[in-house]
Amino acid sequence: MIMAIIRVKKRENPYVMMDKTGLKDPNLSFRAKGMLSYLLSKPDDWQPVLEEMVKASKDGYDSVKSGFAELRRCGYMKKIPIHGPDGKFMGWERAVYEVPLPPEERKPDRNSHKEGKPPGGKTTERKNHSVENPRLINNDLLINKDLNNNIVPFAEIIDYLNTKCGTKYRVIDSNRKHIRARWEEGFRLDDFKTVIDKKYDEWVDTEQAKYLRPETLFGTKFNSYLNHPVVKKAGKQNNKPVIGKGDACAGDYSEYDR
Repeated sequence: MIMAIIRVKKRENPYVMMDKTGLKDPNLSFRAKGMLSYLLSKPDDWQPVLEEMVKASKDGYDSVKSGFAELRRCGYMKKIPIHGPDGKFMGWERAVYEVPLPPEERKPDRNSHKEGKPPGGKTTERKNHSVENPRLINNDLLINKDLNNNIVPFAEIIDYLNTKCGTKYRVIDSNRKHIRARWEEGFRLDDFKTVIDKKYDEWVDTEQAKYLRPETLFGTKFNSYLNHPVVKKAGKQNNKPVIGKGDACAGDYSEYDR
């Protein structure tokens, strides 16, 4: 039998690098996930135009329009007002995000163009999306360390918690809020995994196991949990963990959810 190796024809930039948060988001339909992947594969200066999207697939106008609405509703797309050099409102552009915006940032600023100037009354210069907002995809430039640090791995953190604790938490706004707050304080993926591991080992099979949840683990006591010494459970010889007086992680568990 003659063996043949069929290789992919070499071409420039054949791959797309993107965060998988949208692909794992249970709030998105498969249609919206496909549209998001298609949009993120485009260069930064490519504008999502309904008519062009219709030409690129078998979906009709109404289907594409509905997909756009779904992406906006879930925080993956936002309409941004565009102004000319004189500050005059010229129209709207659509920005596409790899990681969804928080709810309070999703609605377009409909008042920014009423007076012919952007907010604050000053003309703003349009810049590359990847400079203005690190959550936007940059398909033409190498994604550097700083950009990667701004991509919050919500799904990976929640998946790790569920796998470790046997839970079924979802990537919803309330859980994102706690994770994003800690991320903005400088904590990273390994820190989240360490906290989950430590508190699981300490609380599993105890009354405190009910606190193995995002709002507790990723709340304001996160730094304390991260730096708390590993507590070994008491064995048959009544070896009890030594917890210092006034330790923030001991005693009143009602404080955990603050």
